Amino acid sequence: LTSPLVNHRVLQASAPPSVTSFFRSAAPSSPRRSPKLLLPCVASLCNSTPNPDLCLQTLAPYRSKLIPAARLQDLTAYVASVALKVVNLTYHVGVEMMAATAGGAPTTQTDCHGASAEMAVLQDCVQLLDGARAGLADSIERLRSIRSGGVGRADEKAFVVAVMDVRSWLSGSYADQDTCWEEFDEEKAEGSESETVVAAPPDRASVVSVERRLKAEGQRIAPLLSVALAFAQKLQISGPSAYYTFHPCPA
Repeated sequence: LTSPLVNHRVLQASAPPSVTSFFRSAAPSSPRRSPKLLLPCVASLCNSTPNPDLCLQTLAPYRSKLIPAARLQDLTAYVASVALKVVNLTYHVGVEMMAATAGGAPTTQTDCHGASAEMAVLQDCVQLLDGARAGLADSIERLRSIRSGGVGRADEKAFVVAVMDVRSWLSGSYADQDTCWEEFDEEKAEGSESETVVAAPPDRASVVSVERRLKAEGQRIAPLLSVALAFAQKLQISGPSAYYTFHPCPA
């Protein structure tokens, strides 16, 4: 069995950057606005997402560094980078699971058929997760390229196109990981209708253990992508100069 090729561009973008390095590579994060003009708060932004608690938890590094405000595109890219880290971890667990499944020796003809079906599902899932990684990496790269304060029609058009691309890639990543779990559920349902192997070798048990770990890791992907998608939708409405403050929301 040949392991899937490693996408080095995805790996380079996988780990969420430190807040300092993240902003060093992005446009200045301090809004050039009148001190009298109140900026919307991050808490209100998170409340517009499907999972406000996860949103605030994911953005905690910004609060810990006492950064007064951040561009919405930077916040979106950061959440996407956290999601990419989780997808990468799940992807590599899937590769490990494929290797373990290939090394297991089936004990009956039914078990052989089950192992073959399981391998097909694993291969599909790993390919889907690789597609999700690519979509997230593209989204992060595009978000970091968005400039703030563009006033010309060319800048406005480029911004609209960029955000539409980001939303499309994030949606594709969400669909990829969702399809992976759906295929596992279908295989599980079909397997429950087939003959059950009473005695399974230890290596078979290890495959089950890896599968549980894969699904445990992978279940974290969808909620993070939902937050990133909500941010991207807000970005398309708010424009490239939208900032959010980490100060408490006004009462």
